[in-house]
Amino acid sequence: MKLHSHQSLRLKSNSAPLTNALLGLCLRLCLRLCFCFCFCFYPLKACAAGVASELKAAPVQPVREIALINGKITQPDYSFAQAILVKDNLISAVGTDQEIRSKASKDAKIIDLRGATVIPGLIDSHIHAVRAGLTFDSEVNWIGVKTLPLALSVIKSKALSTPKSQWIIVAGGWTETQFKEQRKPTQAEIDRVAGGHPVYIQHFYDSILLSTTAIQALLSGTHSNSEKTRELLSRLSPEDLQTLDTGWLTGSSRAISDVYNLLPRPTRVKERQGTLHFFKELNSLGITGVMDPGGYNLPLSAYDTIGELDTKHQLTLRVRYSICAPQKDAELEDFKSILTSQLKKSESGFYNFNGLGENVVWSMYNNEHPTDNDKEQLRKTLLWAAQQGLNVTLHWNNNDSFHHLLEVLESVQQEQPITQLRWSVAHVSDVTPQNLTRMQALGVGWHVQNNFYYQGETFIQKRGLNASSSIPRIQTAFQLGVRVSAGTDAHRVMSYNPFAALEWFLDGRTVAGLQMGSAQERPSREEALAMYTTHSAFESFEENTRGQLAKGYLADLVVLDKDYFTVPIDQIGALRSKLTLVDGLVVYDRLK
Repeated sequence: MKLHSHQSLRLKSNSAPLTNALLGLCLRLCLRLCFCFCFCFYPLKACAAGVASELKAAPVQPVREIALINGKITQPDYSFAQAILVKDNLISAVGTDQEIRSKASKDAKIIDLRGATVIPGLIDSHIHAVRAGLTFDSEVNWIGVKTLPLALSVIKSKALSTPKSQWIIVAGGWTETQFKEQRKPTQAEIDRVAGGHPVYIQHFYDSILLSTTAIQALLSGTHSNSEKTRELLSRLSPEDLQTLDTGWLTGSSRAISDVYNLLPRPTRVKERQGTLHFFKELNSLGITGVMDPGGYNLPLSAYDTIGELDTKHQLTLRVRYSICAPQKDAELEDFKSILTSQLKKSESGFYNFNGLGENVVWSMYNNEHPTDNDKEQLRKTLLWAAQQGLNVTLHWNNNDSFHHLLEVLESVQQEQPITQLRWSVAHVSDVTPQNLTRMQALGVGWHVQNNFYYQGETFIQKRGLNASSSIPRIQTAFQLGVRVSAGTDAHRVMSYNPFAALEWFLDGRTVAGLQMGSAQERPSREEALAMYTTHSAFESFEENTRGQLAKGYLADLVVLDKDYFTVPIDQIGALRSKLTLVDGLVVYDRLK
């Protein structure tokens, strides 16, 4: 019986019994022969068969490719190429349009930049991004608002769109000098637009304004312990003792923060949404990475939300975070426990532990007159950190008292060298050449921010115009070999806009137009951009993988809406991203 390939093998019901028997016998013989063949041949082919099976089960994913052509690609030496090729999460090539087209596969996505400038992704070296993200959807801000009526309209709009019981919070990032009227709003003005909502407004870390409803809510006991609230509010004083009708209350940064902590906290869902939205906002401004120094009022539980987002691969920028001391007088023991837990966590490339943050010991945080015991406590903690090889970033405000911190660092250096650990000091905008020299000898870098963009007038009132004539001494730091990286210290004391910071570094003008600093101390455009890219990457030991548009580097880049290198300096603050890539993925797109 001959079976053709197009015929069915099914036996027909009317087939002869003999035919069925013969076919059954043939089938059994074939099965036995197949079994014997497999039994003998399997040892020689088992490995290959297993590999083949796995390949069929898990097909290789195609390489992601994006080719940006017809652009102005910023190279490490600040010359410019035409095009750049990204494969998966790395930069594969930089060159001419023709070169990149020839290297791109047929499946690559080709994007014509039409002459737009491409820069490395910006890395803010000192920004409280974790804290800002948690409350971003629960707050409103006055960033970029230029008149008081417009600021009040922001409050009114929020009041009309939210339930009556919901707080309206402006947690900082503004100054009265940005308003045409050159003054703060009063409590009466806020009450008129708040529609009965409790309103909290924070001005840097020096004063707050509470609406009438807000004070009643805090003292009623329905939200928190009324006695505790009264004690906290008693630590504040009316801003103007002559006219008490403005409603503004002044106090120390710690008192201000303690009052803020009385406000209702967002739900976990709100925290997740807020973090995602804030990071997208940073992406729109060209930010692809942040270094977060923590904060003395940021509990360890505050990191749970961002850790969860990282686990779910939802982060759109790289976070290098530092941990501050959770509680006073237990700093060293807490850090030892924290280090053990952090080492157990896997690092994703997006969310990585970076050491100890700005509040290493409480007794030395914002303390301009530390005792010998205070300094010894810091010395012991820093010595332990040095022995562990941990990165440390420290917080200091004024050069007049900076010698206290430097003395502690020099004492640690004598016992355990720190020059290779890339420690850094944030703020201290008025640091002198003498103290910069001491920093250089210790290998300590300088995280400088544009806080005087908002607070320049206040500094001059306190210290005089002469004191502001050469701050910050960026060129002096460069010449002495001190690492200088840039950031904003957002969002309580400054806007998180990196381009506003870059503009201030280049021209020294405050938001109100006051000229500060010295032209001799200002960086060039290239140097300022390096402070926001390669210098910041160096602080987390990533200078060989981030901060440059070069082959083999991570594909974190920004396509700008205007050319940073040629636009007038006073327009740099208005720059925005048209396209932002992080890890080779498009996280912000305004090219469409």
